[in-house]
Amino acid sequence: YLGIFFEVIKNAVSMDLYTSYTAQYMDVTNFLVIFQTAIQLKEYDWAASFIRQYGDRISPEYSEDIINYAFSELFFSKKQYEHSLSSLSKVRLKLFRLKIPVKNLELRLYYELNYIEEAYSLIDSFIHFLTSNKKIRNDERKNHMKFVEFYREILKAKAASGKTRTNKDFKKELLAASLLPHKAWLVEKTA
Repeated sequence: YLGIFFEVIKNAVSMDLYTSYTAQYMDVTNFLVIFQTAIQLKEYDWAASFIRQYGDRISPEYSEDIINYAFSELFFSKKQYEHSLSSLSKVRLKLFRLKIPVKNLELRLYYELNYIEEAYSLIDSFIHFLTSNKKIRNDERKNHMKFVEFYREILKAKAASGKTRTNKDFKKELLAASLLPHKAWLVEKTA
């Protein structure tokens, strides 16, 4: 159904249906859902075009951060990790909604680039952020804490052997986890 949903999205975007009137700013959440759907379907050219065409239609207060974050995710998806990190470093985090996705992406980048010490440091600060911030819903906090737990295990395995080797019970638990952010990436790293 994701492919059908994406076709509907593309048609709606082409007809400018994501704003009520021409001068209205595009909602950040809608922008990110549209973009992330394209990334999931590996529609990278369309995603890049979408960022260029609609990134400036977001409120000027947030558009630069959203554009840099989106390009960073796009580069990550294309395994262009240095470009991704460079783009991510330009995100100033004016929008609270971006703080968790940026930290998640940063963790995945550190893993891919073998920045082990930086990853451990970020794990600690991310856990502190998740546990001390009252703006984060409990279910969202729980899901991201679970991501960090799994991430820490694959990072330990990578740091110890240079490769991610995990036991069957770990992989079974990972596969059974529901609502886990970046689950497919975690599973890929345990293969």
